[in-house]
Amino acid sequence: MPVTLYYIMKRLLGTLFNFKFNMALGPLTEDIQPSENIKGPATGGRASNSKSNRDIPESGAVGGSDGTTRSNKRDKRHTANETPSCMTGERTRTTDSPTSNFDNIEAFKTITMMLGMLPHSTTIDVRDNLKASKGFAIKDPADRKETRSLCAFAQLAAGEYDATSLATNRITSDGTELRIIACTDSFQMKRSSAGTVDPWYLKFSKNWRRQTKENPVSSPEIHKPSPPEDAEDLSGLQYMAQLNESWKRPTLSQHLWILSDALIVPSGHHVLTYHSDLLPTLSRYTAAISYRKIARWFGNESLSLPYWKALEKVLPTHVPMFQPTVIPVPRLSDEENSDLRFLLDFVLLYANSAEQEDGYVIELAAEFPKLIEMAVDARMKPPQHSCEIYTNETRAEFHSLLLELLKVFDTTLKALTAVEEEVANSTENGARQFKDNVRKVDLLGYALLRISRGRAFRMHLHNIGGLLFPHDPRQFGEAASTDGGVAFPAHHQPIRKSSSESESVEAVMLLSQSYVDWLQAMLRHSRAVELLFAYITSRHFSYKSISLSILDVPRTSNTFLPWSRLFWGNAFIPAVNEASPNNEAILKFLQNGSKADKEAQNAESLLARLRGNPTVGNLKRVMGITYLNIGSTARTILSKIDESSQISDSIRAEIVALSDFFVKLPRKEQFFRNLNNKTVFEGTIHCEASLATILPAFTEQLTPEERQSHYKDINVLVDMQGFGHVIGTSDLSCPSCALFLRTLASMSDSPSEFIIQGNHSAISECSLPPWTPDRFVRTMNATLGSVLRQALVALMEQEGHEMTIEHQL
Repeated sequence: MPVTLYYIMKRLLGTLFNFKFNMALGPLTEDIQPSENIKGPATGGRASNSKSNRDIPESGAVGGSDGTTRSNKRDKRHTANETPSCMTGERTRTTDSPTSNFDNIEAFKTITMMLGMLPHSTTIDVRDNLKASKGFAIKDPADRKETRSLCAFAQLAAGEYDATSLATNRITSDGTELRIIACTDSFQMKRSSAGTVDPWYLKFSKNWRRQTKENPVSSPEIHKPSPPEDAEDLSGLQYMAQLNESWKRPTLSQHLWILSDALIVPSGHHVLTYHSDLLPTLSRYTAAISYRKIARWFGNESLSLPYWKALEKVLPTHVPMFQPTVIPVPRLSDEENSDLRFLLDFVLLYANSAEQEDGYVIELAAEFPKLIEMAVDARMKPPQHSCEIYTNETRAEFHSLLLELLKVFDTTLKALTAVEEEVANSTENGARQFKDNVRKVDLLGYALLRISRGRAFRMHLHNIGGLLFPHDPRQFGEAASTDGGVAFPAHHQPIRKSSSESESVEAVMLLSQSYVDWLQAMLRHSRAVELLFAYITSRHFSYKSISLSILDVPRTSNTFLPWSRLFWGNAFIPAVNEASPNNEAILKFLQNGSKADKEAQNAESLLARLRGNPTVGNLKRVMGITYLNIGSTARTILSKIDESSQISDSIRAEIVALSDFFVKLPRKEQFFRNLNNKTVFEGTIHCEASLATILPAFTEQLTPEERQSHYKDINVLVDMQGFGHVIGTSDLSCPSCALFLRTLASMSDSPSEFIIQGNHSAISECSLPPWTPDRFVRTMNATLGSVLRQALVALMEQEGHEMTIEHQL
């Protein structure tokens, strides 16, 4: 086989899309031009030039591997007595509406699906609105407080599940009713009657996942969580403490009841005493309910392990001496206080662990006598005194202790996830080991949280920054992707040698900040406990009870618009300018690439058979492959075999080399392979989108026609009265959801934009609520569709968009 063939194929299947757009500071791109009948953030452009309905494949079918359609019998799925069309997404099939709202939502699903397939070199700015240093930070103190508190509550409410969103009427002390509504991943739950509304009124909703067995609702509904059957007369805190001693995982509904009930001081209890019991109980319960998610975060091969492994490569004996005055880490009281709490609450506790009543001891291999001495000395000083724990005398100890804490934390998480909870707690020894491991995760998580928020850690990273350079986390994968919502900054650049001292210092500080962000992200559950506890014990929290409600929303279908129809004319993705390839050219590019990949798959199958059984017969089958001259190469090999059909060792080596052709190629980065194999939509309606579209900040701005056509069957709107525009989330939102919320506010002339914590950088396949009015869906398609268009055009320009099978891509 000619060597050039390998490099041609490697270039093809290793192609990366190299485009950049900004989701943080407004429009995604400067040249977005939706059709004239679309109003929104992206304006201008040409009118849509869509083809007639008879020229477009029928919607409501699953996209085939080549962009064609397959019937999925959707037309008879719902009857007139079932869900209204605006809930199911079923469109009214008319000849004069080629882009109905059903079509547009199906198109949105395809757009996000294709964007999710793009290589990770795609750059979207990570936006964290709670960081005051950013220009788009939340300016209003009340909004910041509300967002931070709601995000903390959402983090704890989510438990081991992926995402949760909350909204409230306001976190203030002058009202008698605080109402909150939320969303999370679906989970089977027992439902109870609505009951009465209490002063702190929470609503909690879930977005359905495809594996959920429970029948979904046909329109948004509100339900109440139910207490565990064995709770009897126990309060939420009492039952929480009972679970910490004898663990039995509660359902999501039970978890929400436990959490909301435990946050309120019961009548007749001393407030300070109750809160002193609540904090450690809640912290350990959170570790038990969340350890599976924490383990997924911490063990992520591209988002977490590179940071830890890079730190591990630095030996304690290699930590250099430093001059404290030349390390540009400012003295912040919060960071110094975190260092002090690390000394008093963990180092001193560890030193005196043998003296505890229960004799519980965390075994650590690292020795840190200087830090222990510093902790003993700090105990004798006045509270809140200045504390500098990172010195030349403690630098090696600090590094050793950090590595040991990370190692034991990881080992304990693996021990917890290695055995099913029911099995672990089926025996006395297993239950005791499970309880000890949860306690260890809780304590080590707290210790690492204190380190991550302290000044010592920043000084240490700056000190060893030069040693971390060879193990830059970006070498291991995309640092801005997510797993279960974990997101990391995408703006940190690798350190490079520079003749400018100031540039060198800045590079080290950027790198150190990425490690701080990583460790803080790993410990979000512990931070959420702190933030929520701080809020309910503050003067702003004066509520006497909490009533939490659950909002169920419909699930989306598993269909999506075939990508061939997405680029058929300009109905879904508007034209940009004459100089750029039009949608017809993009469609041809996709069809050619899809066809080439099918031939590649066929070639791969035949070559695999040849490798397993290198016979003349299998070699003749390979001769029929026209893809990349593989058949011609096989014919050349076959010509070397004599009439006896005996295959010599040299011929066998050539056959193995030919059959190894595809083994050497990077399979998981193939866009066309993913596109061909995609037949079912696997995304969901993200909780922020569901929540925002039923909040008064949006629904009160709808036109009468939109209320009648899209919202007439939604009966929960009356219960939403009084809710505000702040949405707290357990994780950063996806870029498409963040854009959707901005679009809802800007196009509806809402007096207030929706405020969220921020967005990460990874677009994943998702849908929009089926009741979303058409104009908003069309604008979302125009905006994200233009981003998709740019990505595909960039790929076409790399390979040449006059691509045909004869060119073999």
